[in-house]
Amino acid sequence: MRIFICFSILGFSIELFQAAVLTVSVILGSAVSVVPAGLGVRELVGAFISPLINVLPEQTFLAIALNRIFGMLFFVGLSG
Repeated sequence: MRIFICFSILGFSIELFQAAVLTVSVILGSAVSVVPAGLGVRELVGAFISPLINVLPEQTFLAIALNRIFGMLFFVGLSG
């Protein structure tokens, strides 16, 4: 749901099905441990998958990056 909200915040419209597919791509991107904390890998995987579900890669990259920022802020606030 957070990815769907990130698209909405950025002014891009997607359907819930598309957000669900991108959520799977985020999970797959997190599983790759090529770089510390998977920096950029989630966004890259999402951008590659996005044309398959009729979403622009640029929009997907920005939304997944915003999703990462919101996730970090949430957990920083939770730990504080």
